[in-house]
Amino acid sequence: MAATTASEAVRVTLCKSRRPLLRLDVAPFALIYALLHAYAWISLMNGTISYETLACIPVALAAHLLLFLSTRWSVRIRCWVAFRTCDHKDATHALALSSTAALCELKEEAPRGRFFSFQRRIYVQDGPTWRPHAPKTQRPLAELAQCTGLETNEQETTQRRSWGPNAFNIEDPTFSELFEEHYLAPFFVFQVFCCVLWSLDEYWVYSAFTLVMLLLFEATLCIQRLRNLEQLRSMRRPARLLYAYRQKKWRPVMSDDLLPGDVIALSSTQRRKDPIPVPCDCLLLGGSAVVSEAMLTGESVPQRKEGLIDADLTTTLDVDGGHRKHVLFGGTDLLDASRGDSTRSTPPNGGVEALVLRTGFETAQGSLMRTILFATEQVTGSTETGKFIGVLLIFAVVAALYVLQEGLKDPRRNRFKLGLHCILIITSVVPPELPMELSLAVTNSLQALGRSGIFCTEPFRIQFAGSVDVCCFDKTGTLTSDELTARGVAFSSEFIDDRANLPADTLLVLASCHAVSRGSNGLLGDSLERAQLQFAGVDRPDKVRVLKRYGFSSELRRMTCACAQGASTVVTCKGAPEALRPLLRDVPADYDALYEQHASRGMRVLALASRAVSSQMDWKSVERSTAEADLIFRGFLCLTSPLKPGTRNVIQHLQASGHKCVIITGDNVLTAAHVARSVGILGDDQTWVLTANGESPVWRSGNSVKPFAAAPSQGLCCRGDALASLSELQVAIVASRCSVFARFSPKHKEKIVDALNKRGVTTLMCGDGTNDVGALKRAHVGVSIANAPELEKRLPSTSEDVATMRKTLADAELSLSDQDPSLVRLGDASIASPFTSKRATIECVLAIVCQGRCTLVSMIQIFKILAVLCLVSAYMLSSLYLHGVKQGTEQGDAQMTVSGILTAALFFLTSRANPLETLSKKRPPRGVFEIKPILSIGLQFAAHLQALFKCLELCAPFASNEESVPDGAFAPSVLNTAIFLLTSCVQLNTFACNYVGRPFTESLREHKPMLYVLLAGYAVVFLLAAGLVPPLSDYLRLVAPPSSDFRARFLGLLLADSATVAGLSFVA
Repeated sequence: MAATTASEAVRVTLCKSRRPLLRLDVAPFALIYALLHAYAWISLMNGTISYETLACIPVALAAHLLLFLSTRWSVRIRCWVAFRTCDHKDATHALALSSTAALCELKEEAPRGRFFSFQRRIYVQDGPTWRPHAPKTQRPLAELAQCTGLETNEQETTQRRSWGPNAFNIEDPTFSELFEEHYLAPFFVFQVFCCVLWSLDEYWVYSAFTLVMLLLFEATLCIQRLRNLEQLRSMRRPARLLYAYRQKKWRPVMSDDLLPGDVIALSSTQRRKDPIPVPCDCLLLGGSAVVSEAMLTGESVPQRKEGLIDADLTTTLDVDGGHRKHVLFGGTDLLDASRGDSTRSTPPNGGVEALVLRTGFETAQGSLMRTILFATEQVTGSTETGKFIGVLLIFAVVAALYVLQEGLKDPRRNRFKLGLHCILIITSVVPPELPMELSLAVTNSLQALGRSGIFCTEPFRIQFAGSVDVCCFDKTGTLTSDELTARGVAFSSEFIDDRANLPADTLLVLASCHAVSRGSNGLLGDSLERAQLQFAGVDRPDKVRVLKRYGFSSELRRMTCACAQGASTVVTCKGAPEALRPLLRDVPADYDALYEQHASRGMRVLALASRAVSSQMDWKSVERSTAEADLIFRGFLCLTSPLKPGTRNVIQHLQASGHKCVIITGDNVLTAAHVARSVGILGDDQTWVLTANGESPVWRSGNSVKPFAAAPSQGLCCRGDALASLSELQVAIVASRCSVFARFSPKHKEKIVDALNKRGVTTLMCGDGTNDVGALKRAHVGVSIANAPELEKRLPSTSEDVATMRKTLADAELSLSDQDPSLVRLGDASIASPFTSKRATIECVLAIVCQGRCTLVSMIQIFKILAVLCLVSAYMLSSLYLHGVKQGTEQGDAQMTVSGILTAALFFLTSRANPLETLSKKRPPRGVFEIKPILSIGLQFAAHLQALFKCLELCAPFASNEESVPDGAFAPSVLNTAIFLLTSCVQLNTFACNYVGRPFTESLREHKPMLYVLLAGYAVVFLLAAGLVPPLSDYLRLVAPPSSDFRARFLGLLLADSATVAGLSFVA
C-alpha cells in the first residue's frame, strides 16, 4: 500500500486482475454447482431427492448473485473478488481510497510515466508512493521571475501531454448508463427483492404498484442528474482569445490552450460589460492588478495584486500563504491592470505579464468545481444507520424464529411458504425507503436555504447546524459593516477631525500608504483605505508616486510604502499600534494610553509613521526591515464602522436559545470588546484581557493583574500573543471561557476553533474573507458572508415592488421547475466554507441553525417512525401468518396497496414541515441513539404490541368459528379485518405522535396538509371499524363487526392505543 503525498488524504493499493477462472465469483461457485449437480444426479439415480438438496440450489444461486452485486456496490469487494494485491511492477490497477473509493486503471505515457486518474486529478508514481500530478509551484521566486515562457514546440508538446487542456471537462453519461447504476444500487435491489417476495405470496397488485413507482422514481433521478451535469457544464466560461509569450514573441492563443510555464498578458482595457475572468492560476511578474475574488472566497472587497518586482526573490513561492498578494487565481475577475517594467516587448493588448502556475482542475476554481462534483452525498452517519437497522433486525429475527418454530409444528404448512414468510418478516424491518426519506429531508433543507440566498457544497453538514453549541464570529465585515468612516487623527495633545488642520507629514502618510487604484466605477480597494483617502481629500490614488510598496501582511499587521515627494523620498507606514511601536524612533509617553482610549470607544485605530530617506536608494534591493527602521510617529488614525442591520437581534436570539457567541478578530482587543458589549456578548462588568507576560500569561484589567489560574468568572478576552505561552490544555480552557479573541492571526483563529472541537463542542464559524478560511474549514458549520450591499438595494421596498417580485418569482419558478434546488453553482459556492450566504448580514446564521434543527428533527422523526412501523409490521405479519390470515382481496391485495400509499403520503408531508423563524432554548436530540428517542420507540412499540395481543384476544372467539387453512387463499375474516384496521390506526398514530412540531418546526395544526390527511385517515378507520361504510368495506374485503359488543370493544381498543401513544409523546 502506498499513501499519496497530497494534502487531500488518498490511500492507494496496487493490484492486478485475476485470471477469469481464479476470480472468487467464478472458481468457488463452479465447484459448488458441480458438487450440487453430482449429488442431485446421484439422488435421482437412487430414486429419491431430499428437500434439503433442492433448497441448496436456490441458496447457492442467491449467494452467487449477491456476491456479483456486491462487486457493483463496493469497490473494495470488487477488488477482493476480481483482483489481487501486488507490487508496482505487476500492477494493472490502483484502488484509491478517500471520502469515496475507485478502482482506477494504471496507464503509462510520457512525460507522466505511470499514472491513474481519480476524482479529476492525475496521480503519478513517485518511487514507492503516489502523488498528485500538479505543477510544482514551490519554486524560488528568483527562478520564477526569470521565466521566459515556452520557447520551443517540443516544450509546448511536452506540457500539453503532461497537463492537458485548461478546461473543466465533465463526462456526459447516457441515460442508460445512469439508470444501470441506479437499478443496481443496494437499496433498489433490496426493494425489487421484496417485491418478488410479496408476489410469491400472491400480492400481485401491491408488488406491481411498488415496482412501477420505484422505476419511475429512479428514472426521474437519472433525468435530474443529467440536467445537473448539463448545468455544471454550462457554468464554464467560454474560452477567449489572449496573448502568450511563446518562442520569443507574443502569440494569440485561446484560454483553454494555456499551459503551465506560459507567460501571458492580461488586460482590463477591453470595453466589456462584464468583468474579465482570469483563465488560470498565475503569478504576476510585473505591474499590478486589482481583482475580485468573490467568485472563490466570497470576499467582496477587491484585492490588489503586486508583481514580483517588490518581492523578496530569495524566498520560495507560497501560493496560499505569504505570496498570495502576487497570485491571480483562476475564476476571479480582473477589474484593473497596470503594466510595469519588463524585458519583453509590449504585448498587443498592453496587459500585465503573468506566469501560468496551474491550469484546469488543479486551479483554485478547479478545486471548487471538484468539491461541487464530489461532495459527499452522505446525509447521515452510515454507522448510525447500520446500528439502527441492526437493532431492528434483532427483533425481526426473534419474530421469524418464533414463526418458524410454530410453523414446523403444523404438518399442514407448506415448507416453502413457511420459509418465504420468515424471510418476509425479516425484510419488513429493513426500511427500503430510509435513504430516500433522508435524502428528501436534506433536499428540502437545501431548497429552503437556497431561497434565502444560502448555498451549501457539503449537504451532510446541515444536520450539524441543528446541534451547534458555540457560534464564532469575525468582527469587521461580519458583525460590523466593512464600510468605515475616518473620524480624525489623534495626537497626544489634540484630536484633529478636519484635514485642513492636519500636519503635512500626516497627510502624506494618508495619501501614499495604501493599495487603492481607480477603476471604471470609482476607487477599487479596501474600504478602510478608501475611507483614509476620502478623509485626506485625495481624489486620485496615484497622486503620490509610490516607488515601492510593502503590502499589508496579517502576520506583520502593517503596510509600508516608499514614495517620492518632489526631490526627496519618504517612507510612510501604517498599521496596528502594537506592530508599529517597536519601529518608532521615539515613542510618546502616552502612546499606549492614547490608542487604548479610542479603541475602548469602539474605534478602529491605526498608527501612522514616516521618515525621510535618501533619494539615491535603489528600492529594488531594499529589504522591508531596513525601510521600516527609525520611523517618526505621525498620529493615530481613528475610524468607525457601524453594526450591520440585525446584528444585535441575531446575537441576542442565539444567546436566548442557549448558544454561546464569541468574537474572533484580528482587530484591537478593546475595539472588539466594545463591539461585544454593543451586541450583548459581553456584559457591562469589568473586562479582563489575557496577555503575554513572559512564560506565564496574566489577566489584566487596567492596572489590575491576576495570574492565569485566578481567572475571573466573566468579561474574559484573549489577545493573540498570549497563545504562544499556553499549553494545549490551557488553550482549551481559554477557548471555552473567553468571549472575545482579538489580535488573532488566521492560524490563531483556526487553533481556537480546533480547541473547541476537541472539547466535544459543535462549532459554527461565520466570517467574510480569506483571513477566516482556516477557521471556517475547521468548524463543523462554516459560513462565509458575501458582503454585497448592492444586493440589499435590490430588495423590494413598497407593496407594489412586493407584488411585482412575487409575480417575477412565480414566473421564475415555472421556468426553473426542472432544476435541482440542491445543485450549487459557481458563484454561489465558496472555497472558504461549506455554506455561502449572498446576504451581507449574520441573519444567515439564524436561518442555517433553524434549518439545521428542522433537518435534524426530521431525520430523527424518520428513524423513529420507520422503527415503530417496521417492528409493528414484523409482529403483525407473524400474527397473521400463524393464524392463517392474509391481507388482500380476491382480485388482488388492495389492503396492502392502500396502506403503502398512506405511508408514502404521510412521509412526504412530514418532510415538508417548515422550520420556525425563532429558535427555542430547547435542543433537539443529536441522534436517534440518545436515551429519549430510544425510550420513545420502545414505549410506542410496547403499547402497539399490547394492542395487538388484545386484538388477538378479542378476535379469538370469532376466529375459532372460522375455518383457517394454512397457506390457503385469502378469505375475509374478523381477524383479518381487525388486524388491518389496527395496523392502519397504528400507522396514523405513529406519524401523528412522532411529529415533533414546535419548538423546532411548525405545529401539526399549522401543517394543514398533514393535519387534514391524518384527520381523514382517522375518520375512515373509525367508520370502517364501526361498519358504517359497507361499499368501502366490500372493496377492501372487510367483514362487518360480528356484534355490537365487539364493535364497542374494538373501537375502545383503537381509542386506547391512540390515547396511550399520544400520552407517551409528551413523556418521551
